[in-house]
Amino acid sequence: MFLQHARVMQRIDPSTIGRLVSSGRHVHLHAGALCYRLRGSLCDVLQQLGGHPFVQVNRNEAVNLHRLQRVDHDAVHVDGVDLVLSRCYRADLIHQLTILNER
Repeated sequence: MFLQHARVMQRIDPSTIGRLVSSGRHVHLHAGALCYRLRGSLCDVLQQLGGHPFVQVNRNEAVNLHRLQRVDHDAVHVDGVDLVLSRCYRADLIHQLTILNER
């Protein structure tokens, strides 16, 4: 995948993207120590990333399921950052996870 960044097309591996954060008319794509600002809505960016395992966790944020480290009742932990897990998005997130139960 390529991102236009400062008038240059930059190749980025989608697996390095940890989270997407919507802010106004832009979406901040966090990939490791780098952050890219894309114009558009979170929904638009998620559609463009179709085929990659991203799931929305609240109104303004989505995470890469492969970078997800922990899920609490009302929060997720990805790349060292705790994000709010909204009740509206919790069922979809849980549905997409492979869960092994301890007995």
